[in-house]
Amino acid sequence: MHGILGAAHSRVSFPDNNTFIADSSSTDFALKLGGGVDIGRRTALRLSVDYAPIFGSNNSGANGQGVSTANNVIFGIGVRFK
Repeated sequence: MHGILGAAHSRVSFPDNNTFIADSSSTDFALKLGGGVDIGRRTALRLSVDYAPIFGSNNSGANGQGVSTANNVIFGIGVRFK
């Protein structure tokens, strides 16, 4: 099992005829939790799964304040040699 927390930063710009008509950036809370299992002894098959949500703010919801969450799931498979 493992876990880590931190921040996710993104920036978006839309140019129009060499002038920027929109420029936006945000830094949001990010988290990653996961674990894995080895199947076998000397040569093992390793299976893992991680859940990595990013909790972002947006302008929807009551009073223009809302929260959107990007629910990211990562699956992994590999071979381990001991």
